[in-house]
Amino acid sequence: MQDLDFWKIISDTLYIGVPVCLVIMVDASGDGPNRPGSKMAVMPNGQRFGTVGGGNSEKMLSETAVELLTETPGSGPQWMTLNHGNDEDGPESGMICSGVQVFALLCLTPEDRPTVHQMLRALSEGIPGQLILSSDGLAFSETTEPGLLRTFDPVSLYYKESIGRIDTVTLIGGGHVSLALTPLLRSLNLRVVVLDNRPDLDTMQANTLAHDLRVIDYNNVLPHIPAGDRSYVCIMTFGHEHDETVLRQLVHLDLKYLGMMGSAHKIKTIFDSLRKQGVSQEKLDKIHSPIGLHIGSNTPEEIAVSIAAEIIAVKRGIIK
Repeated sequence: MQDLDFWKIISDTLYIGVPVCLVIMVDASGDGPNRPGSKMAVMPNGQRFGTVGGGNSEKMLSETAVELLTETPGSGPQWMTLNHGNDEDGPESGMICSGVQVFALLCLTPEDRPTVHQMLRALSEGIPGQLILSSDGLAFSETTEPGLLRTFDPVSLYYKESIGRIDTVTLIGGGHVSLALTPLLRSLNLRVVVLDNRPDLDTMQANTLAHDLRVIDYNNVLPHIPAGDRSYVCIMTFGHEHDETVLRQLVHLDLKYLGMMGSAHKIKTIFDSLRKQGVSQEKLDKIHSPIGLHIGSNTPEEIAVSIAAEIIAVKRGIIK
């Protein structure tokens, strides 16, 4: 479930006067289902949205959340440690994996709706900020502090995570692969921007899931590309010349990921041309091309899967 949808469900539930228990994994060590930052919302009737790993541990957390909603709505967060395969420091989860996870359970009431609305606005408009959990409850703060994506202090029981400025994938070229790739990227909670220079392209018009669709001049692509370690770019234009035009502008930009689709012959031709124009081999080596993991993909849908998988691997630090 995407963050925007998750917080909208919470906001809508609070709007009708029903409390919600917010469950967030704030810390983890070893192996275990899901990672810090994963969230679940639990309603008084036990209905839940989102996930913090599934299985017995999620069932246990859900049951605890329902109890808290009955007993202590409006109080500060409760902190719960689950041990997978080890009962020395907290309750066992009953799962066969190993590791320790720490969760915050906070009952939200209609009084928290303004804070939830702030987070909805940050997510929908890309406003950088921080979600904060402390003894005072839930808070949101707009900030330009770079910091870590999330941090937890087990002594003061203070948790914060970046929210609003999410990772963005810019697809340069709005053809069939772009159309197939967009829903995959959205399901990974990534912001998707599609650029093309053809104003009447049918696949651009059919792409209803991209966050932003823009018709641009490929000779002036730089203003449309955010720099930094949260920016991923896939070049998949129609034609060799457009690919080179775009890559020439982006090869020096600081990006988390830069990939280009194409045959081995096309890639060699473009790289040879860029070398003659003074682009270093070090810069060219950082380009993922041919784009995507090698899984024998042929169709637009298969190629989209290979690209999404490569982006995940880069995001998780498995490949550079």
